[in-house]
Amino acid sequence: MAFPTQDALCTRFATELTLRRTVDEHDEGFKVSIVAGLERSDQERETLEKFNPDLRQLKLGTVIEHAMDAIGLTGTNKVFCNDILRVEACLLNNHISLSWIWPGLFLAGNKDQSVEDVKIVEILVLSCMEQPRSIILAVVAAKSEFALQQVTQRAREMDPEGHPTLGLITKPDTLDEGSEIERAYHELAQNRDVEFRLG
Repeated sequence: MAFPTQDALCTRFATELTLRRTVDEHDEGFKVSIVAGLERSDQERETLEKFNPDLRQLKLGTVIEHAMDAIGLTGTNKVFCNDILRVEACLLNNHISLSWIWPGLFLAGNKDQSVEDVKIVEILVLSCMEQPRSIILAVVAAKSEFALQQVTQRAREMDPEGHPTLGLITKPDTLDEGSEIERAYHELAQNRDVEFRLG
């Protein structure tokens, strides 16, 4: 299942993917819904509960676009919200029951994202990270120093021993060969700087 990618912000809400096991082939397939945020009125919740995209071919980029329309994040209305797009995959004889939640931390506001948006996303991310059964996927982009990326600090605050945290480095091809930052990322990848028990 391919998630849409772009250098700028992709979505303005979290996406949750849940894998479930089924033994009945009639139950196999995808179900998509929107979990309304706490600030939603009863009428808004009722409207969001009717979200039911065509899933004959699950193209997640299209589903996300439809969800943005349903949530009301179209045109110049560019803000983050507490609503969650939930994609449930029921798989025949699947042995893994697992959920992923994709919110991304950012540090500062600009014309597309406000300081209030920073706080909304931070609250959502931290509430996921502090769950005892969560595995924290600390994703850092090699385009800039990892020490400046908020997720490393937050992961160490929530998980000082580095037990349920897994590090992931993206865009390593952007590093200049032989540079100091390449050496720093090489040490990070070898678990010799910020140590995570999961690697």
